[in-house]
Parts: sequence; structure tokens; C-alpha cells
Amino acid sequence: MALPLPAAPVPAVLSVDDVALRRGHSYMTMVIDPVTHRRIDVLPDRRAATLTAWLRDRPGITAVCRDGSATYAEAITAGAPDAVQVSDRWHLWHGLGRAVEKVVIAHTACWRPGSAQTTTADAKRPESALAQRTRARHAAVHDLLDQSVGLLECSRRLGWSLNTIKRYARAARAEELIRLSRYGTTLVDPHRDHLRRRRS
Repeated sequence: MALPLPAAPVPAVLSVDDVALRRGHSYMTMVIDPVTHRRIDVLPDRRAATLTAWLRDRPGITAVCRDGSATYAEAITAGAPDAVQVSDRWHLWHGLGRAVEKVVIAHTACWRPGSAQTTTADAKRPESALAQRTRARHAAVHDLLDQSVGLLECSRRLGWSLNTIKRYARAARAEELIRLSRYGTTLVDPHRDHLRRRRS
């Protein structure tokens, strides 16, 4: 029969994150010592009340490292009000990377080498079906928003997911959502439509 491990003191600095048992259905909260990476405890869910109660039973916590979860922020504020909340490094870098990617995509034409020379060729090239659809969707969402229609109502009227509506609503211009082709002009360009017809 195995003997239980002796209870170790809870450090003053903690890290909390959720762990998926079954993605989209069942989650737990992992409490870790960020210095030693030792697991301190595993909570049965990721609800704010559970983490709040756990923290209240362990006074003296001075800092908690967490992801961007509003649930964890609320739990830490309630359970350890004097603790400093710190965003973890992975989520900071991930958020920064996504922000930079959006800026680069929005300014793709500016970053392309020789963009001044390729502007005329790009203007002659017909816009892709994806770019046309993106422009149409952006216009549809912003037309509804200009009429003071809420995001949920936009989602219902257009039959698109709320996340899709939010993505189009956040973009001030359709160009922010359109990725230009990575490829320059090729010998195949004049024959592309013919090749597409033959392939279909």
C-alpha cells in the first residue's frame, strides 16, 4: 500500500492554467510552482468559485501567473486580493505574434519587394474570388453595424457565426482581411482561367 506524499507548503508565487480532459467538454485547473515547475494541486474544474475557495484557504500568496482568462482574473481578485496578477510569457508572446501578423497582413502591399513596380501589374490582375467574397462580407457586416444592428443580430440575419461577425466588425477596411498572393507575375497568368475551366 502506497503512503501519501507529505503535504508541501504552498509557495507565495503560483501559476494557474486550465487543462483539457476532453477538449470543449471537460477541463481542470492546474496549480503549479512556476519556479520549480512542481505541480501543487489539480482542481476539478475551471470555475472561478473553485479557484477562489482554494486561494482563500491558503493565505500568503503574493503573485499568481495566469493566462488571459477573465474567470481566473476574477477568482484571483476574490481569493487572493493582495496578490499581483502576472500574464504568463507564452500568452504574451502569442498575443504579440497575432497582433504583429494582423498588422503585416493589413500592410502586405507595403512590405512586398518592388511594390512600386508591381502596382500596375497587380491592378491589371483580376481580384480573386476569395478577395471578392471577403469584400462583400465586410460590406454586409458594416452596413448592418451602420444601422445600429448589434453583433448577435448581425450573426442571426447573415447566418454566420458570431466569431466571423466579430472578425469582420473589427476590421475598419476589407483590405485588412485580404492576403495578397505571395507570388509575382508568372507566364501562366494569361492562361489561368482556361486552366481552371479545364480542371473543373
